[in-house]
Amino acid sequence: MAVTEAVAAGMYKDMDRLVEMRKKGEILSALDEQRLRDYQLRRLRRLWLKDQILSAREPLHPPKKEGFFTKLWAREEAFWSRHLKFRQFSGHFYHGHYGKVPLLLLYRAQRWFRSFYGVMIIPSFPLVYFLTHYKFEVPNCFYRTTMHTFPGDKHFKSKIKDLEFDPIRYTYVNPENKTK
Repeated sequence: MAVTEAVAAGMYKDMDRLVEMRKKGEILSALDEQRLRDYQLRRLRRLWLKDQILSAREPLHPPKKEGFFTKLWAREEAFWSRHLKFRQFSGHFYHGHYGKVPLLLLYRAQRWFRSFYGVMIIPSFPLVYFLTHYKFEVPNCFYRTTMHTFPGDKHFKSKIKDLEFDPIRYTYVNPENKTK
């Protein structure tokens, strides 16, 4: 037994007696008070560390409900795992699985279409909706040139604020004469 263990064993050998004295209300010496406090803190620390070790049953969270898309992607991944051993061309060519190349091309095309529609097309819907349904108002100070006249145009006098700006033709349009 090492010296520190012997000191520790001697230091903590009568802790139960000190606890009983404390319960009875007897006054302890400063050294005994410090020893008791140190012992209790060490004991609490050991219990806390022991409590931090998870059992085989922990954590006891309820199982998460899988959503529709999660299930769909899991089934799709299982399908591709059954039919494609490699997801890259190099694996098929290296191992001589040339018959699986059309299936690999189908897999790659499907992945590309999903990423294209999921990343490019669907997120652009709000932008397209905004650009098609928003009325663009141009401030008076923005467009101060005289309006162009073309053959067949009707001439009219108006203030610019009474006109609507057509962003497609990039001209002002009289809302009264606007054809729909």
